[in-house]
Amino acid sequence: MQASVIIPAFKTGRLKACLQSLSFQTILPKEVIILSHKDLNVGTILSCAKELNYLLKIIEVKDKNNLTPLLNKALKSVTGSLICFTDPDTAPEPCWLEKIIKTYIGGTSARGGLPVSDKSFIGGVGGRDEIYRFNTPIDSKMVGAYNPAHKLCAGPVYNVGKLTWFGRIIGNHHELLDKSKEVDFLKGCNMSFRRELLEEFDENLLGFYRWEQDMCFKIKAKGYKLIYNPEIRVKHFKEEEKLTAQDFFIISHNTTYLLLKYLSLPRKLIFLFYTFFIGQRNNLGFLRSLLLLFQSPSLTLFDNTLACIQGKLKGIKTYLTNR
Repeated sequence: MQASVIIPAFKTGRLKACLQSLSFQTILPKEVIILSHKDLNVGTILSCAKELNYLLKIIEVKDKNNLTPLLNKALKSVTGSLICFTDPDTAPEPCWLEKIIKTYIGGTSARGGLPVSDKSFIGGVGGRDEIYRFNTPIDSKMVGAYNPAHKLCAGPVYNVGKLTWFGRIIGNHHELLDKSKEVDFLKGCNMSFRRELLEEFDENLLGFYRWEQDMCFKIKAKGYKLIYNPEIRVKHFKEEEKLTAQDFFIISHNTTYLLLKYLSLPRKLIFLFYTFFIGQRNNLGFLRSLLLLFQSPSLTLFDNTLACIQGKLKGIKTYLTNR
């Protein structure tokens, strides 16, 4: 198996370190494809190409607001049998690609791995992103806050990459997990798929949220398994993040559109009740917003709640228009 790696890179701050970490892989990538906005200094990227021992391709793009059309453009130029994805602010461990390939062919060393007979049905493989804030590892239970005293020492979780029957999305890909596990979706900064299973990404999705879940749901619908192997690790260097009202709108739109697209009719109806009446942290519903109002009332909360409602309604419209 030969792997192509796709990196959407609209910020180049840590990109050079990411490319160098790929150069130290025990199994080198066949090629690395960078999606870079034309306003960025592409010369900075090219300056390190001579130091790399793999083929580096750069695709300059004009639109940096919607990711899926750009990913479709990248898919047309890949040649590897595996397509891997990561972010420019990650540093994959040296055995990253080797462990991905071994998981596909049945050589995973994670405890409690799947039976070998299941390996031929694996359509996608991903792993854990260890969160770092300002170069400091963060306790997996404290990802939302910066505290230098917290280290990666929390106990394992048991639900990773799951979609519940009523439409709740459970990520937890950064958390500790004690064994390989079949999941419903992987995380975009540390995932891979068999090339022959990849179709075009859905260009009805907005921005940079939920695009990986769409592809994961497509592959599962074909009868293939998605495997999360906690030993496949990347360090993920993140700064403090604060979502804007526009982010809340996009997340709510994409979540609503995707789940209406893939759920059965009874589950669609249950999901709509859940998302409007309850909601989640980044996809606010009535009860979630009410709880936050009592905890920390602010005009920002009102703006974010309104953006979520508008996003959900827009998501319903997008689904009805394109079904």
